[in-house]
Amino acid sequence: MGLFKKKKIWMTDNPKKSEKAIKAVENETDSIILLEMAKTAPLPKVRCAAIEKISDQSILADIALNDQDNTVRRAAVKKLTDQSLIFEIMFNDSDSFVRETAEEMLTDQSLIAEIAQNTDNKGLRIRMVKKLNVQTALANIILTERDRFIREDAFKRLNDQKLLLDIAINSNNPVLCVPAFDKLTNQSMILDVAINALDSFVRQRAMEKLTDQSILVEIALGDKISSEDAILLISDKDALVTIAHQAKNTKVKRMAFKKLGGYICTSCGAENWPDNGHTISCICSQCNAENHDFIHIDNVIDHRDYESGSRWDECTRCGLQKNFETVDTFYNY
Repeated sequence: MGLFKKKKIWMTDNPKKSEKAIKAVENETDSIILLEMAKTAPLPKVRCAAIEKISDQSILADIALNDQDNTVRRAAVKKLTDQSLIFEIMFNDSDSFVRETAEEMLTDQSLIAEIAQNTDNKGLRIRMVKKLNVQTALANIILTERDRFIREDAFKRLNDQKLLLDIAINSNNPVLCVPAFDKLTNQSMILDVAINALDSFVRQRAMEKLTDQSILVEIALGDKISSEDAILLISDKDALVTIAHQAKNTKVKRMAFKKLGGYICTSCGAENWPDNGHTISCICSQCNAENHDFIHIDNVIDHRDYESGSRWDECTRCGLQKNFETVDTFYNY
């Protein structure tokens, strides 16, 4: 009988015997012995093999936090389920590979959102946004993130139509409101953007996507700034007549008159309509004020007064020629 107890193979510190040691671990079924193996086996490979057979989270947490070897800590981290502990290891472990493993194991969306919105590490923000599904957090990143590529990744993952609508309407930055609008699919939301968006470009873009043209007329008749965008897209004569008579926005009303070929007298406010396709009368039918649309006629030598240096203009509507110094009582809109 020997005086010394035979050393267990898994206790070897000889790397050449690691395969036999690992085999012993694989064959072990006693949880207490496996725990001893995971904590005391001299070779890191053997400890890692034991960790693979352990599910007790408190033991795994202790190893993940305290083992001296980074490969053993990584093996333990891979089996952790406590997201707050994984979060802690991700930022506090001394080894970059262990931190990366913890990052891979982080799935808690609230923690991912916290990192994505608050870390100063750009690379980490990029990786977290790619894992983020919290729609409100994605929307916040879109509005606050300075990096274009991170914003683009956030836009790809943002699908909440109400949040997209909010960005499309309330942001006056085309870099934000346009891509948000482009992801909208609901016609009522598109109409909301067309009427209420702060940015004129996105309002125009929304109006171009409206399938019901009568809605454009309704917008043009309203008193919002979007009415000025709507009138630009309307060409139907009957619609323009309605707008010219009923629009609440004076500027829109004048724009409709202009598109119809008419004008408004600034002397008396009369609405002067085009003469059924014939030459437009440039004299107000109510107050006789003139409303000529003059252009300079350099090429008409006969009308140049060389002594005074004055030049002559010609009305594009009725052909009247006058000295350009003449002051008209009409303003052509």
